Amino acid sequence: MKRRAIVLGLSTVLGACTGTLSQQEPFPREWVGLSSDLTSSDAVALAKAAAERRGIDLSAYEAPDVSRSSGSWTVFFEGRGGALGDHFCVAVDASSRTTFFSPGR
Repeated sequence: MKRRAIVLGLSTVLGACTGTLSQQEPFPREWVGLSSDLTSSDAVALAKAAAERRGIDLSAYEAPDVSRSSGSWTVFFEGRGGALGDHFCVAVDASSRTTFFSPGR
């Protein structure tokens, strides 16, 4: 039940990006050794790792915008080209550090 609440909460956070969540990313090894209190730079590192696992070239994107709400971080990447749908979001749960990828449309 807790996982469902997290997914529902993150879908609300990501609603501004696309309205739907992509599949949950597996437990990333990048977060091993991070402090128990997830910082914005930790969230960005996890979001970048999730994007790179999907084959996204981050050099084609501006520096991400980061926000925190209700125990999760949202990391928004806007493409440098400015084309419609040239963006994506990654939500990072602050307690489990699970990432949720949401592509642009």
